[in-house]
Amino acid sequence: MLAEPNDESPANMNAAKMWREDRQQFEKIADNRVCKTLCLPQSES
Repeated sequence: MLAEPNDESPANMNAAKMWREDRQQFEKIADNRVCKTLCLPQSES
């Protein structure tokens, strides 16, 4: 699902917009959320 997200009919409009317009920021936020969920240290970059 994350490999090919459907940004034409998203469940989260803000995430879809960021995925299209600012992929680097989207990936940073996604990485931090995954780390937080798994209790891993978050990247600082």
